Amino acid sequence: MENKATYTSTAIRYGLYIGAALIILSLVFYLLGMVDPETGQPKTITSIISWAVTIIGMVMAIMYYKSSNEGYLSVGNAVMVGLMTGLIAGVITAVWNYIFFTFIDPQLIEIMRDNAIDQAMARPGVDENAEEMIEKWVNTMTSPGVIALFSVFFQVLAGLVVGLIGGLILKNNRPEFTV
Repeated sequence: MENKATYTSTAIRYGLYIGAALIILSLVFYLLGMVDPETGQPKTITSIISWAVTIIGMVMAIMYYKSSNEGYLSVGNAVMVGLMTGLIAGVITAVWNYIFFTFIDPQLIEIMRDNAIDQAMARPGVDENAEEMIEKWVNTMTSPGVIALFSVFFQVLAGLVVGLIGGLILKNNRPEFTV
């Protein structure tokens, strides 16, 4: 009898793959200067590639789960695999983002903060009195901890969406036995 994959074993395996790939990609993009030095924002192509790696990795996790479970997959199974894989990948990238923005290049956050404050203050109707509130909000939202939390949130959200869509496309429910 063939070993059946569990949600957890599949999520750990593919979550580690996705997390490692995203860390390597972010390092390569950083070293190649694919971050706008004036805004601290990544170039569009880096975001596209990162999301493609995430989506492909999650689809591969769902397909692996299906193949190791005798070709059967329900939408619920796919959603669980997607969510758990996203959680594992999210935690890994969250730890990486925290380390990166705290120890490797904390100045990049300062650039991002300054740019966000400048953009907010340039909007029509924003007066000088709002500057302190805007700065406080931007400082909170661009702290390494909050950025790390957003990493987890968006990976789990991606896992939900990919799991749902993948499950709808790849589902093959076990036949129900009647007596």
